[in-house]
Amino acid sequence: DQKPPGIFWQNAVLLHGFCRGNFAAYAMLHGLAVLAACWACARALVPLLGTGLALLAACAFAYGFNLNNYQDFGNRPEFALALLELAGFFCALRWVRGEGKTKTLAWTGTFSAWAFWFKPVGGVAAVAAGITILLRARTLGLRATLQALGWLVAGVQAGLLPVLLAFAFTGDALAPIRAAILVPLKLADESAPSHLQALRAMLSAYGPLWGLIWPLAWAPRLLLGDYLKDREKQILRLTVLFLLGSLAGVLIQRRGHPHYYLQGVGPLVFAAFLTVGYFLQCIRQPLVRIALLLALLMGAAITGRFPLERQLRYWSWLPRYEASLGPCEALAQNLVQRLQPAETVYYWSHGYQPYILMKRFSPGRLSPFLMAHGPLGAGLVLADLTRVMAVRPRFVIENLDSQAYPSVFLDGSALRHPDQLRCLLTYQGWIAGDYRLIPSPAPGFRVYERRIQEPAAPALAPAAR
Repeated sequence: DQKPPGIFWQNAVLLHGFCRGNFAAYAMLHGLAVLAACWACARALVPLLGTGLALLAACAFAYGFNLNNYQDFGNRPEFALALLELAGFFCALRWVRGEGKTKTLAWTGTFSAWAFWFKPVGGVAAVAAGITILLRARTLGLRATLQALGWLVAGVQAGLLPVLLAFAFTGDALAPIRAAILVPLKLADESAPSHLQALRAMLSAYGPLWGLIWPLAWAPRLLLGDYLKDREKQILRLTVLFLLGSLAGVLIQRRGHPHYYLQGVGPLVFAAFLTVGYFLQCIRQPLVRIALLLALLMGAAITGRFPLERQLRYWSWLPRYEASLGPCEALAQNLVQRLQPAETVYYWSHGYQPYILMKRFSPGRLSPFLMAHGPLGAGLVLADLTRVMAVRPRFVIENLDSQAYPSVFLDGSALRHPDQLRCLLTYQGWIAGDYRLIPSPAPGFRVYERRIQEPAAPALAPAAR
């Protein structure tokens, strides 16, 4: 896939290195990460709001973070992005509350820089902390302001420079920058809806949380009024800046996939409970306090019902999904017996199941589905296809399922730009010239075999020196 490098490093270190390919251990690590984030959320709110509201906020945080509405089957770059940004935000919050030294801001910068390597919209916590420092400049004084900014910038450099230097020694220092920013944003821009449509989609996507986050409507009144002390206003200001930056990051991408909205879940829940806690402190009547808390709980119960029903449907769907892999497993078992150790296959579709089931690396680096994203995606796939054609895989597989985007891969009816059509025609010409159709070992697939049985080039040949 064409993603920033962070998710690949995470999988290499955790999934392959630490967990030795054990998916259950990897899923447990993800669960522990969410629990750690819930603990950090509660720990940050206990001194501000008390134990009761802090525990409710941690439960709401766990609820939102575990919904498949936002996880979308898990192991997404947005998962690490959200946790790293929250870690940076909690470090900045400690400094604003006076609990941590100014050096704590270095960790804010480092965590935000690491988040950048997972998605190009990373770095929100560092930006929110920097704006907060500048807004407090008059109170802090020139020396303290420069010191705080210095530690924040040093942390950002600590998260970015080692990666850039490592790539510089391999010959291309700008490769991670292009992978992290330019290509993903350009690809998204070519196929994304308008900003207004993206805003409507975002409001709809956070529907399961509206019962929890409606108290955010009080935040402007608390910030502009005289209800809070100066330190409390600074805390709320940092939280609102972090929330607005996270939501802006979601909107910039203008994508409708569920996992894109995970970045805003933590900031929304934290900001909502901080707001309701501060608002309750301003109310002296016990009955009004109880009524507001009941309204919050009722709203959470009403809006939480529907995503939980969807979650149950998702769990009931998993066995059917596993059963649907049967034809692909039969295909893989048949073809892998004909392959030599140096030979590979190419899957002209959106997915990766044949590679996993056959234990073969893909001869290409990108999913062919990127050509559906516009001219840039088509150009990337065409360049990747050139490499695949040089490798000359033994088999090429096409998926005939109606859910496997035949309008992209087979008849091209969904392709509009000449570069997209050129990519598809290049593939079809290659298949017509070098491959022959053979009987498929499983229904729903079309299989081609290389015509001339010459030794195939290695799938991952070392670079010439």
